[in-house]
Amino acid sequence: MKFIYLSILPLILFYDANAQTANIANCGIQADEPPGCLLCDSILIIDNDIYTGEFPGPAYECGYIENNFWVAFIADGNTFSVDDYSYNCEKGRGTESIVYNQNFEPVSFCFSTSNLPGDINVYNLEADQVYYFMVDGFMGDVCTDEYHFKSGIKFPILDTPRLRPNSIIPDTICPGEKVLLSFDSLSSFNEILLGTSKNQFIEPDEGGLNFSITFLEPGPDSIFYYSKTPCKNGSVISIPIFVNPGFIQKVIDSSFCRSYCFPFRDTVYCEYGTHIYSSPSPNGCDSTFIITLREGIQVVNNETINICEGDSIPWMGQVINEAGRYIEIKTDSLTGCDSIFELRVIVHPQRTDFFTINLMENDTFLGRIITIDTIIADTFQSIFGCDSIRRYSIKVEKSGLDSRNVGYPGLHLYPNPNNGNFILMWEKELTIEAQLSLYDSTGKLILKKGNIQVVAGENQQHLPPNLPPGLYQLLIKTNKGQGNYRIIIQP
Repeated sequence: MKFIYLSILPLILFYDANAQTANIANCGIQADEPPGCLLCDSILIIDNDIYTGEFPGPAYECGYIENNFWVAFIADGNTFSVDDYSYNCEKGRGTESIVYNQNFEPVSFCFSTSNLPGDINVYNLEADQVYYFMVDGFMGDVCTDEYHFKSGIKFPILDTPRLRPNSIIPDTICPGEKVLLSFDSLSSFNEILLGTSKNQFIEPDEGGLNFSITFLEPGPDSIFYYSKTPCKNGSVISIPIFVNPGFIQKVIDSSFCRSYCFPFRDTVYCEYGTHIYSSPSPNGCDSTFIITLREGIQVVNNETINICEGDSIPWMGQVINEAGRYIEIKTDSLTGCDSIFELRVIVHPQRTDFFTINLMENDTFLGRIITIDTIIADTFQSIFGCDSIRRYSIKVEKSGLDSRNVGYPGLHLYPNPNNGNFILMWEKELTIEAQLSLYDSTGKLILKKGNIQVVAGENQQHLPPNLPPGLYQLLIKTNKGQGNYRIIIQP
């Protein structure tokens, strides 16, 4: 089997036509150097766990690159917007992001969200140009990074390769004959894969759209081709041919639907079964064709789509905004076979959640310094992109009542817990054994751990999952004393 690859990538999209796009692939794989992988979906989940110590360009805006990955995307306008979620971070420090043009010049600020969700917005982009989105672990952290690209991106359009009218493929060819094929130009990031079932001689020209195929091996063969982008492959188009060195039979096995006739040369067959057709070919090659026709089958297509309350989607000439099951029946104009399209729509409603949280005076919650009892509303998005509201009723205790919060000498809590962990920093070299107890604001025991070995430097501890936001008290006991620490769980 022989293949020829056509790469249709206009230079307008390149900084360096050879280096900048040669390695662009689907983002199902990780890319630790530019240009990275090409963005093919509005949601990307990946780990920044590949270490690199070099950067091919000017000094990095956010600092030194350690654990990172790169994503190439096509701008769909002047602005670019993405939500950043970093979780399961090994060191609790999170990630930082930046956008570069193809000259590796930053076109955005350094966005650092630590472990909190972030809204990244970039302006003054040029539509239809390729940019690089780089994510780096802050101070060497490794996280699971989830990005929801909301606007400003476009995905490569998958074209169908089309033969030009002057490209004629005979169904019977004598050995040594040459067939010339020409294709129409394709959109950016499209490639054409062309081949033959047997080992025929294929020569493309320098432009990559014109081919010469010399048929050397006799017998049944086929010319097949399809287009692909880094995001998906197109349907294979296969054209049967026959290289006939003499009087040889060729079998054609095809399916067609009711009310449709099968044309072959100067004859039309309208009944299922086996038919015999004999005809001389050019250059003295005689052939006998055994044509077997079978009944085609109905095609059923099923799809399920999730939408948010108040949204609508276009489908088969309709605008759908309600949950339900929708069916459309169409007849293929070429074969006469009915196709059934079935769509199931699931509508996800908005919701409001209420929480009561106890804090100390002057604590920080959702970026605000809390001094009095108050109510805070926070809007967030579900996994389906539906806006929901969380309302927090904040009850404040005066700082003067917080006399319990006296830490153990030399043992510091850093940082406040995020994503279910916190770090105890022990300043001394001597290892100590401690007991940890975690209480909520009502004095209820939430967690108790004994025989904890605390060594010099960082000691990471994990909190129980799904703790409600609010104020907690951490008690640390050793054989030489105890210390109390306040912990605020952010939503």
